[in-house]
Amino acid sequence: MPALVTANGENKKIHPSVIQFFKDLGVKLILCKIRTPQTKGKDEVSNKYAQWLNAYNGKIKNKEHLLKIIEKLNLDINKQKNTRTNIPPILLFRKEKEYLSPLPNQEILKFYENEMRSCKVPPTFVIQYKGAKYSVFSYFINKIVKYKEEDNKLYIFYQNELVAEHKINSKKSINYKKNTTNKGSINKFKDDDEIERITAKNLAKFKDLGEKLMSNYIKLMNNFDSLKLSTFRTNIDYFIDEVNSDKTTLVDALYDLTNKELEFRQERVNHAMIVTSHFPFVKTFDDYDFSYQPKLNKDEILDFKNLRFIQNNENIVFMGTPGTGKTHLAISIGIESAKNRYQTYFINCNELILQLKKAKLENTLARRLKHFTSYSVLIIDEVSFLPINAEDSNLLFQLISMGYEKHPTIFTTNKSFSHCGEIFGDSVIANAMLDRILHHSKVFQIIGPSYRMKGKEELFKEE
Repeated sequence: MPALVTANGENKKIHPSVIQFFKDLGVKLILCKIRTPQTKGKDEVSNKYAQWLNAYNGKIKNKEHLLKIIEKLNLDINKQKNTRTNIPPILLFRKEKEYLSPLPNQEILKFYENEMRSCKVPPTFVIQYKGAKYSVFSYFINKIVKYKEEDNKLYIFYQNELVAEHKINSKKSINYKKNTTNKGSINKFKDDDEIERITAKNLAKFKDLGEKLMSNYIKLMNNFDSLKLSTFRTNIDYFIDEVNSDKTTLVDALYDLTNKELEFRQERVNHAMIVTSHFPFVKTFDDYDFSYQPKLNKDEILDFKNLRFIQNNENIVFMGTPGTGKTHLAISIGIESAKNRYQTYFINCNELILQLKKAKLENTLARRLKHFTSYSVLIIDEVSFLPINAEDSNLLFQLISMGYEKHPTIFTTNKSFSHCGEIFGDSVIANAMLDRILHHSKVFQIIGPSYRMKGKEELFKEE
C-alpha cells in the first residue's frame, strides 16, 4: 500500500490521489508536524486507570457493573483539567464541535465508493475485494487491471477490455472460475475443491512471506535504534518507496542514506564543539560585512578557513577601534577550527586573569595554565580593554610563555602596540609578551567606522 504522505526530512510529498480526493471534496488538507510517537504519557494514563479500577477490587459484580464503573471514571476524568491545556477535555471537545460541519460534497463520496479501482495482479492471480479474493487469467500476473462493482457483480478489465466477471460473494474467501485459468500449471486440477485448496495454500505462503518481510522491517528499525542510525530510521520509508517505484537504484539509495547520516553526525559534532568552545555568540565569515571595512584584505581573512595557521602555530592579532568586527572575525576563525574538531576555547582577557588569580590563591596555577595551553586554538578577547597591574601582567605572561610555539592564540585589542607598556604596568613584561606574540603571527589593523553605529552617524554631527 503506498503511503499517503512520504517524508524526507522536512520535505513532505503527498500522494497525488490524496490531493485529488481532498480537492474533489472541497476540503483543505493540512499536514501535521512530523514527530516520533510518544508513548510515555499513554503508559502513565493506563497505569493511573488501573490504579483507579483497583479501588473496586472485589466489588465488581458482573460485566455490566464494570462497564458502568468505567463510564463513571471516564466522565470524572474528562471533567478534570488537562495539565497541558488547563482545560477539561469535555469542554475542549464541545468547543471543537463548533468547528465541525458536514462534508461540502456528499455526492463525491458516493463516486469514490463506486469508482474504478486498479491493482497489480499477484502471482496467485487473484485480486482482493471487500475481504474476498477473485481470480483472473494467469496471463495477467504482474499486470495492472481495473475492477468495479455493479449490480452485485465484480467486473475486471485490462486495457478497457472485460477479462473476468464474478458474482460478489463475501462469504466465500476465494471466488474461483475455471474459465479464468486457461493458462498456467493449475489447469491440470479439474476439481473445484482441489483448485481452491491449492490456491489457498499458495496464498498462505505469500501471507507468510509478507509477515516475514514485515517482521524483518521491524527488526531493521530496531537495528537502526541499536546502532543509533537515527537518519536511517527517519528516511528509510522514503527511499524504499523511491526504489520500489524505480525512481532510484538500491546503491544510490544507500549512498544517499549514508550521506545523510554522515551530515547529521558532522552537524552534531559541530554543535558540540561550538558549545564547548564557550563562544558568546555564533558568527561566521558569511555574516561579516567586508564592504563596510574595505581596507581589510578579504582574501587573506578567508584564507584562515584552511586552518594552516594551526599547523604553523601562528598567532593572529586583530587591532582596531570598537565596533570594527575584531571579535566577530576571531569567533569566525574559532568556529572553523571547532568544526574541524580542533579543541577551541574563547575567553575574555579580564575573565582569564580572574581565573588565573583565583588559581594562584588556591595553589593550582600550574594546573590552570596547563588547562588553557592545552587547547589547539585559544582566543583571548579584549586584551588591554581594562588596565592590568604588574602582578596580573605576570600571570598573563606565564600563560603566553607556556603556549609559545606550541599552539596558536588569537588576540583582539583596541590598543596599538606602542601603548603596551602603560597598559600592562611593566614595560619589561609587556615587551617580553609582545616578543612571543609577534614572533610567529599575522597582525590585522582594522581602520574604519563602527558597524554598531551604522546609520547613526548624523547623531554625532555638530550643528
